[in-house]
Amino acid sequence: MTTENSVLRPPANSIVIVGDIGGAAWYHVGDEAMLAANISWLRRLRPGLVLTAISGDPTWTAEHYRVNAVPQIGFATKGVDLARLWTDIHRNVELLKISDPIALAGTGAEVITAIANADAVIVSGGGNLCSFWPAHVYDRMAIVRIAHAFNKRILVIGQTIGPNLDFPQRQLLERTLSLADVVGVREVYSASLVESLGIDKHLILNQLDDAWFLSSTAPTLIPSFLKKSRPWIGLTFAPFSNSTLTDNSLRALVEQLSTIADMTGAELVFMPHWAAPPHCNSDSSLAQRIIDLLGERISAVLLPIYTAEEACWVTRQASMIVSSRYHPIVFGLSGHVPCFGIYSNEYTRVRQMGALRHANQEEWAMDLSSCLSGGLAKAAIALWERRTAVREHLISCQDHWQQIEIGKWSRLSAILDWQTVDVGLSSFQ
Repeated sequence: MTTENSVLRPPANSIVIVGDIGGAAWYHVGDEAMLAANISWLRRLRPGLVLTAISGDPTWTAEHYRVNAVPQIGFATKGVDLARLWTDIHRNVELLKISDPIALAGTGAEVITAIANADAVIVSGGGNLCSFWPAHVYDRMAIVRIAHAFNKRILVIGQTIGPNLDFPQRQLLERTLSLADVVGVREVYSASLVESLGIDKHLILNQLDDAWFLSSTAPTLIPSFLKKSRPWIGLTFAPFSNSTLTDNSLRALVEQLSTIADMTGAELVFMPHWAAPPHCNSDSSLAQRIIDLLGERISAVLLPIYTAEEACWVTRQASMIVSSRYHPIVFGLSGHVPCFGIYSNEYTRVRQMGALRHANQEEWAMDLSSCLSGGLAKAAIALWERRTAVREHLISCQDHWQQIEIGKWSRLSAILDWQTVDVGLSSFQ
């Protein structure tokens, strides 16, 4: 929370930023997209800003984003004792406060030192503050605690909170989020949950996803299908749980997709969003299984994993999007492309419906079991038939979305003691 002494601090000229980011081997389009968009905004608002990213692959991140980068604290390390690491981090923070920073070594040393030397910390957008990823809850809250210990400005933005929170994680969020200067959430549900944690309403910022206005870039090699006049539907499917990833469920999905292709005459284009190591289930491996089952009669294309900016550009060329992942929906809606979301649990439902709610399009989402039992084809074809009207509606939402985004960055700029700059948004489309 902003202190009385904060008004005496100079404008923030150096920021540590953290997101769920790594190298090319584990590249996740949505996670990188949020960080990329925030870095772009920060540089437009504050040319010359010194940025340090906390990353799973600091070398790759430093080169890719042209920033300084330090390794993660280590909460996500397999087999780590989260509680013990939390204690070690706090001990090292106290050591740094009373000793020479150069002498600090051990657990989280590089992160602690980077934050101590920065003017502010930004926890960039994501949907990992929930019981599915307890390591991320510990990691982000540790970063907030470190920043608070050194009286830094703290901006937590673009978050989905929950919906599932075990008691220790809920307790950790209750005790820590109130230390921030702002808590930005991207769904109404998350805003309500944050309030239930006892966080003051004035700290809560209702916002779009951080990547809503990501600046898109065409791939160096334009996919050949884009050079044709044939309409196409973009598809992104995350690997489903073991209980649903069966031959029968895949055949049911393939049957639905075949019907959609036949009834619309559109080409099916699979757009993977997550690069997994070999022999792991990934978006690409699942897509290839589906394409094999579709056979030669249905025209289908599997794209490579593009950078976030490239994936955003390709998504916005589609006639329609069908996705079980979140960010194809974000890229599509913000680019005025009709979108249909598929959710498989409460976590994915909250996110899918949250994104669609920003466009008053919640009707275009369905649970996975209903999709597999015949609902997907019926709903997707209905959306296809209304796609012109839906696109016009999405275009009409643009001014409202721009005002939300400008309001967000005006508020963040005030916290960072920056003069508000009207940077415009036309180049982000």
